[in-house]
Order: sequence, then structure tokens, then C-alpha cells
Amino acid sequence: MWQRWLEQRFPDYTQKTVTDKKADEKNQQPKTEKSLNHRNTAIKFALDQTIGATINTILFIAGIDFLRGRSLGTATADCKEQFWPLVFAGLKLWPMVSIFNFTMVPVEYRTVVGSVVGLFWGIYLSLISSSG
Repeated sequence: MWQRWLEQRFPDYTQKTVTDKKADEKNQQPKTEKSLNHRNTAIKFALDQTIGATINTILFIAGIDFLRGRSLGTATADCKEQFWPLVFAGLKLWPMVSIFNFTMVPVEYRTVVGSVVGLFWGIYLSLISSSG
């Protein structure tokens, strides 16, 4: 859902019409070329790495606490304590995944790519969480 919303608001590629004088003389349709929209890609990357990372990190920490039967107060304290270490750990992986996803992966497959990487990220986080 997040990927589709980002793509609708900030499309990856823009269509440019290429004018060809010979094509005009022959009454042919003008050619269009797709080019990566660097501005939109940067906006999506920034949103994903700020808002997306914040929401996912808080949901993970609180979700683990709730699954362990801990109180809201404990979950809030754990979010305050664990948020930045998890965000900094995520910065070693997720920026590369986001850039790859936004520039190389078609929109309809981005959720799959993010989910596969997220599966392994979740395993890593679970292992860290269980040791603490």
C-alpha cells in the first residue's frame, strides 16, 4: 500500500516526447522515451527512510512487547530506549533496498522485494530482541 501511494504521488519515470523531423514528414507518431525522475525518486527515498522507518520501527518494538504480554508503559519505555539503535542498524540495509526498489524494480513487484528483505530483517531483529 505504501509503495503504491508513493508511486501515485511521485512517479518514477516521466514520459518525454522525442521530436524527429523525418517522422513528422512521414506523418508517423512521435516517439516517447521514459526517463527516471530523480526528484521524485529522492522524495520517495526520503519519505521511506524517515516516516516509513519510524512507523515500522515503533510498530516492531511495541508489537514484540505486546506479544510478550508487557504493558503499554513498558512498550513506550522500550520504544524510547531501542528506537535509535534499531534505526541506525536499519540504515546499514534499508537505504540500499529502497534505492534498488525505486530505480530497478517495477511497481507491482516492490512489495514482494521489500517483504523478502523484511523477512530476513525481521529474523535478525527477533534474534537481537530475544538476546535482550
